[in-house]
Amino acid sequence: MPNPISLNGCLAIKQGDLDKAKQCVEQAASMNDKIFIEALKDMMLMAIRRHHHQVLTHWMDIAIPRLKIAVASPDNFAECQDFLESFIFAICDHRIAILRGDAQAFTEIFHESVDDVLKLEPFYQELASLASRMTARKWDDEATWLLQIVLDNTVKEDNLKLIESILYQVNMHAVMHAKACDFGRMMDIYKAEQITYMLLVTLASHTDVNQNDAREHLRVCLRNERNLMSNIARITMKDEMEVYQDWYNHMMYYFGKNERLKTLALLLIQLTITYWCKTQPKSSRKQARFLENILNPSIINEHFHNLLNQIV
Repeated sequence: MPNPISLNGCLAIKQGDLDKAKQCVEQAASMNDKIFIEALKDMMLMAIRRHHHQVLTHWMDIAIPRLKIAVASPDNFAECQDFLESFIFAICDHRIAILRGDAQAFTEIFHESVDDVLKLEPFYQELASLASRMTARKWDDEATWLLQIVLDNTVKEDNLKLIESILYQVNMHAVMHAKACDFGRMMDIYKAEQITYMLLVTLASHTDVNQNDAREHLRVCLRNERNLMSNIARITMKDEMEVYQDWYNHMMYYFGKNERLKTLALLLIQLTITYWCKTQPKSSRKQARFLENILNPSIINEHFHNLLNQIV
């Protein structure tokens, strides 16, 4: 049952008395963590439903400092996750761009509060699923924003177990949308995923780091990228070589004005095709010769050849 602060705040919002509603937010901030989080969620969702979007940015000035205190306690993890998932869904469902910055700010606070980043796996999987639903609605801005949050926060921890789990989830949705919409639109929406793979290649390229780490970064990258392309080929009933060619054309067009990123994208593509040829020789044998325009001249150096030999 909602607490009295929630009830009074929601009633004030419904009646259009936003000054009283703000007082309820301030009152909730003085209560214990769980009452505060519950009351804030109820009032913010009511304000969103009533289209009082602008006032919410002022409420967040009150809420964010208090949320930092609440999220610091492991006892509040579930409540904070529920609040954040509900808030992010509501601002996507109502397409409220002005609240994205506040949602990102609290996501970063929530992310940094945990003692084990693997606890965040269900949260980021839920956001990836929400991004897929936004893609199905053809709300590309919301989908792109959500994927940026998911992948930026996942990669910055450099926890390969978390990264691989989230990439697997994102891949499943990308494959589905490659069939439901055209390949180019899917790649535009899921560009944060390709940038993540490029970052993993960059991390694997460092010769001054532990070679086991470099090898594992490359393994996670190429296995997931190869599976993405193979599954897209399967679901769209195309040959892999067609999908690789479409991927190459899209990446070269997308990064065409940035030579550094264009070269990195080409390296990712050449590495993935080479990995595909080495790990799936039966399906790649007759097709690889049609990808010579992508593979030659090769920019794969000795360092990456050595890593490839270790992971196949």
